[in-house]
Order: sequence, then structure tokens, then C-alpha cells
Amino acid sequence: MKKILIVEDDVMLSEIYKKKFEKTGDFEVVHASSGTDAIKKAKAEKPDLVLLDLVLPEMDGFDVLAELKKDTNLNNTKVVPFSNLSEEDNEKKLRELKADGFISKSEHTPQELVEIVREILKENKKKQPVRDESSDSEEFEVKINSSSIEDFSFKRENSKIKSILVIEDEEIFLDVFTKELEKIGFYVKKALDGKQGAKFLAQKEFDLVIVDIALSGMGTEQLIIEFRSRKPKAKTKFVILKSEDSSDKDIDQLKKTGIQAIIDKNKVSPKEFADQIQAIF
Repeated sequence: MKKILIVEDDVMLSEIYKKKFEKTGDFEVVHASSGTDAIKKAKAEKPDLVLLDLVLPEMDGFDVLAELKKDTNLNNTKVVPFSNLSEEDNEKKLRELKADGFISKSEHTPQELVEIVREILKENKKKQPVRDESSDSEEFEVKINSSSIEDFSFKRENSKIKSILVIEDEEIFLDVFTKELEKIGFYVKKALDGKQGAKFLAQKEFDLVIVDIALSGMGTEQLIIEFRSRKPKAKTKFVILKSEDSSDKDIDQLKKTGIQAIIDKNKVSPKEFADQIQAIF
């Protein structure tokens, strides 16, 4: 089992990454939230790889990188900056500091991050792989009813604030992804299970409902069917969140309920998620 040190001061983001790595069963994850904490834990834990944010409290990532690379006890530890800062702008400095690669935080999903780290640990000189843009179409499945094609057109000219209900029992996902929706101007209501979501739907008519395929409290298919029967004239759209564990049978059943889209929540970054939701309007 490989040990990863994630240096990230955003607690929610670090928790998402930590869960994604640990879920594979191949990684032990240690977290540091500041530059000084990163150095302390790297020296104590001697991880196989350090994912290092460059913008940190107390001590920036460049100084941390320099300090870690000076320590001969960490010769076998790879240090990979993981940041929204431009690699191009900082390439010379990172090369001088002997970074073992660079990963753009905003361009990769948590699942992609796991695969990139696997490759870096597998091959000594492995750099960040080129993102395959052709795979984007697989991440956003929008092929339900031919009669609802017009639902997918952009309506940017409509200045009315759109309301979204997100029903998801994974709190970290719920918080991080709904924050991205709020950033671009949506009103967002959150529900942690099916029963709470059904209650909110009975109280207010939302423009869009984003619902996990596997809900606690009430099944997703039941929630949608009951809503449609109570409010047959409602124009509410539904988007389903699936994961690698979702069965084809469940997906096929939900398609019959007139949903607008299916998004694999493990294959999109928060920003990509918000962009795809915006596209539905």
C-alpha cells in the first residue's frame, strides 16, 4: 500500500481527495493543512508521494518543496505540486526545485487524480498525462427523450434566478458542488436524504432537481414518480448523479421517468459539474 501526503488547506477538498484515494484500497492518506505541517508530517511519515498545493498558510508550497528536496531521508519521496497556479509561469522555478511533476487542480477530477498518481508512482519519469478531451462526452450523458431536446438549449438571456434542489447523502460532495452552483448565481436548497428531498419538493416548485441514484429514506425512482403524479404540469427538470457502482438496470429504469441528464459525479470536477448543470438551462 502506497502512502500519500495531501497538502491542502481547503478541508472539504482534502476530504474529497482523501476518500477517493482510500476507496481504492491501494493508498494510505495523510493530510496536512499548512506548509509547516506538511514538512513535519513528511519527515515523520516518509510518504511515497506528496501532493503539494502551492498556495498555503504559514509557508508557501515552493518553500515546502525546497525543504523536502533537501532532506536526504526523503530521497524516495516524490513531491508533485498540485495547484491552480500556472505550470507554464512557474516551470523554471519548479524544475530548479526538482519537482517530480505538476498537476493542474482545476483540470482534473478526483478520479483522474488517483490515476495520475498511480502513473507517477509506477514510472519514475512519468509526467502529467494529456487529458483526453474525447472522453468528455462519456462523462455527461444527455440522451433521454427526443421530445425534450429543447430543454438543453442555453437560456442565458433569462435573468431570473434558477432554483435547484440537490438531494445527496454524501455531505462533502453536497457542500463542495453546491457551492460551485451558488457561485454562478443559482439558488440552491440541499437535502440529505429522499424523505427530506420529497418534503422540499412538496413545499416549493424548483426549476431543477439534482438527485443521487442511490438515496436513503426514499428511492430515487419513487421520488420522481410521486412528484410527477402530484404535479403533472410542473416543468421541473431532473438530473441523476451516478457513480461507478450504479447498475445499468437502475439507470435504464430512471430514464423512463423523463429525466434530463445523467452525470457521473466521480468523473467531474466541481467546476465541470456546475458548467454542465448551467448548460441544461
